[in-house]
Amino acid sequence: MRYIYTILFFLVSCNVLFSQTNKDDTRSEYKEGRYFHTYSTCVVSAPAEEVELVLDEIYNGLKIEPTKNLRWAFFGLGKSKSKEDNVQLYEKSVIYNPATDIYIVNLMMIMDDSDEIEFNIEGELKNIKHPSGKKDLTLNVTKKVKVLNDGHLCITSTPQNDGKTLLSLHSKLKFGFIIDLFFTQNKYREVIEWRLSKFLINLKNRAEENYMRKAISSPTNND
Repeated sequence: MRYIYTILFFLVSCNVLFSQTNKDDTRSEYKEGRYFHTYSTCVVSAPAEEVELVLDEIYNGLKIEPTKNLRWAFFGLGKSKSKEDNVQLYEKSVIYNPATDIYIVNLMMIMDDSDEIEFNIEGELKNIKHPSGKKDLTLNVTKKVKVLNDGHLCITSTPQNDGKTLLSLHSKLKFGFIIDLFFTQNKYREVIEWRLSKFLINLKNRAEENYMRKAISSPTNND
């Protein structure tokens, strides 16, 4: 599946507060240290418990066979938005150690339909529930490679008073020299930003569909 692991290229920052609580929103910034930051939020019309189950699906799916188990999560991410979108990623293998949270994925990257680069992304994969009710799914890259010098991703679910849930994503990425040569801010938006937004919407849709399915199938009480 093309582009399935573009998502894994991003920095995790779990202490970020998102101010957009009433609308879906995605924005990206290029900040100090050559880091690309992306912030994305959406409101899920389902309680936090349903959204947490979806984050658990992502967590468990990533540990085994993401390409097979998470097709729904990466649906639509392989469609190119422009002719300049010429980077393709393929998952080859996955290793996860539950005792240390160490996560290693072997990838094949194809640039311009010709140049192939095989490499590993190594990081820490965690799924954390906080006393406040928030839940964080995080990936923190721990080993520098030519393609990616540093990366973190944090997806957070936050309960809302109206029975809905705020789903937030913050990614932070520092590319290696090869990618950094041609990744302008516009290129980043064309290749990566919209995929992060689409990924979050896929999670939103999954939670809402599951919640609606349960509501329809649950027995009703007759007065």
